[in-house]
Amino acid sequence: MQNRLQFFVGSVVLTISAFECVEAVMVERVKQSSQTARGAVDVRQLVVATDDNLDALLRNEKVEPSFRASVFELVKELAGFRPPALPAVLGSAATVVDAISAIERAPDEATVALHLLSAARALGGSNALYMLNGRGKDGNLVSHRILTTGPQDTLAITNYIDETWFATDPFLTHAGRSHSPCYSSDLGLLENLTGSRLEMGKFVRSIGLSSFAVHPAHAPRSGKFGALYVTSPVIPGEQGEEPLRRNEVLLRALSFAVLNWYLGQERYAALRQSGLNTAELQILDVIAKGGTAEMARERAGVSKAAMRAKITPSIRSKLSAKNLIQAAKVAEERGLLAAASDRKVAYVVYSPRWGVFLREDFGIPFWSGLNPQGLDTAQLFPDAASARRVLDAQPAGHDCELRRVEVHFSARNASIADCVAAGLPAWNPSTVHDSSPADDSATWGSRPFASAQVN
Repeated sequence: MQNRLQFFVGSVVLTISAFECVEAVMVERVKQSSQTARGAVDVRQLVVATDDNLDALLRNEKVEPSFRASVFELVKELAGFRPPALPAVLGSAATVVDAISAIERAPDEATVALHLLSAARALGGSNALYMLNGRGKDGNLVSHRILTTGPQDTLAITNYIDETWFATDPFLTHAGRSHSPCYSSDLGLLENLTGSRLEMGKFVRSIGLSSFAVHPAHAPRSGKFGALYVTSPVIPGEQGEEPLRRNEVLLRALSFAVLNWYLGQERYAALRQSGLNTAELQILDVIAKGGTAEMARERAGVSKAAMRAKITPSIRSKLSAKNLIQAAKVAEERGLLAAASDRKVAYVVYSPRWGVFLREDFGIPFWSGLNPQGLDTAQLFPDAASARRVLDAQPAGHDCELRRVEVHFSARNASIADCVAAGLPAWNPSTVHDSSPADDSATWGSRPFASAQVN
């Protein structure tokens, strides 16, 4: 669900949009006058909707008080609006690594922002923001999507956009050209700076962003790169950068995790627009790499009849191609084939007695070892919490556990092949068991199960 407001500030159009997410509401701010010497640049600022963040977002806007009130109402009108609870600050490298992995599985941008701030604080920072930057065909920057997480960095980026500091930001310039991190002290003493660098430095320090580290993350084939800014309220001369330098490896991993999340969202959107399914993508990927149609068919696990009568015509129609070779070229040009090899880790529920949990229909559970008839995929869960209902519904003394499986990034279910690759037993969807299980062996129980095992 989305709400939107527009307001004219002189000749400038200010657009505020609000989006409902799982954990919170996100607000996007766009000013249509973002110009540089090289032309128009699409700059979007996004922040989790809290009172403090919204106040910072609107603080410098020359608008009527009624507009500010309208923005707050805009957010609160959304049906699931609630102030987000910041995840507990993480205290060890192991839990930070888990949070970094969780970012790539995040359902939306609000969840990314919350985990980003939590992980950055655990690694020595006080605030964090992320810039996703896009290049045009000439190599010049044409877009910036800036995810801010708290009131200080929200206020900083509001000024950053309004003053077009993104056009002269030396740290962004460095991030676009290098894989190495850079630090606030790399520019030297604040009093020795001039021009927009001095203005920028004075402003961010005045609001408590005194030291910072910038970690680039690149995806050359996509035309995109990311820049993670993590800040500290302590100036460099008083060791404000030291915690950030000590945690350089994990901060770099955090930057890549956020970039991978954004790229995954773009690939998924492109895939949905194309209408191609997983099997069709796998076939095109094999063809693009020089494989034969037979090799492609075997990888996708489809029959010769289905390949000839259904899948090949479907691919040609969706991509307006004369044959599979031409279709593979079109898919590659659109960036769709990058999705064919992307994998993600998820979980299935498995019982040594009942097999793999396939799904539930009208309160009846289906298991691969009991009643798999007609079902050739298993339900996927992104984490233990999402599988808790299935585990809690089992009778006391059950042997259910979570098992990791690796699946295609766009998959909503795990195939038989995915499960077998994870060491789980295969099943035959055409099997019909004559005997029914014992009453308490495959029906929903009422006694809770306190914890899940993960292997």
